[in-house]
Amino acid sequence: MVVLAFLALLQLEFMNQAGLVSFRSLEVELSSGGGFMGASLTLQLLGMLAALLAVIYLHEGLHYLAAKVLGVEAKILPVVAELWRLKIPYAFSLAYSKATKGQYFAIALAPQIISAALLALTVALKHSSFPYFLYFVHLVSSGGDVYGMVYTLAKFRLSPVMLSCVVKGGKIEAIRVEYVKNRR
Repeated sequence: MVVLAFLALLQLEFMNQAGLVSFRSLEVELSSGGGFMGASLTLQLLGMLAALLAVIYLHEGLHYLAAKVLGVEAKILPVVAELWRLKIPYAFSLAYSKATKGQYFAIALAPQIISAALLALTVALKHSSFPYFLYFVHLVSSGGDVYGMVYTLAKFRLSPVMLSCVVKGGKIEAIRVEYVKNRR
C-alpha cells in the first residue's frame, strides 16, 4: 500500500507540473476561512465521510457485480467495528467460491473503474482536490487487491488453479487453492 500511495503522489505532482490540476483555489479557500461552496466545516466533514463510505460500498459492489457477471458464486461479508455495543460496518470483503485465475483477476480489477473515473474527475475539476483525495484513498485501499493478484501470479503463474474462500464465523479465514488437471 505504501508503494501505491507513493505512486499516487508522484502522479499528482506530474499532473500539477503538466497543468492538469491546480489546488491553489482550495488553499486560498481554506486559509480565508471559507468553506467549499459556503458549507460549514462540519458539513464538509460529513460530506467527506459520506463520499468515503460511498466509494467503499461501490468498490465492493463492483467486485460482487464482476463475480456475478463471470458466473462466480460470491457473498459480501461486512467488516464491523463495535462502538458502544453497536456493530457498525465500515468495510466489506468479498468471499467467492471456485474462481479461475482469470476470473479472480477480473474480479480484483473491476473496481479500478472507480480510480479511472475519479482521476478523470480530478482533471475535469481542475481546482478541486476532493476527487483526487477520493482517488488516492481508493487506490491505496485497493492494495489488498493488487497484493492478491501479484501473490497469485508469483505463486501459481503457470499452474491451472481454482481459488475459493474459506469462510468461518462470517470472516474469510483462508484461500483454498485447488490444482486443476489439464484436460487434453
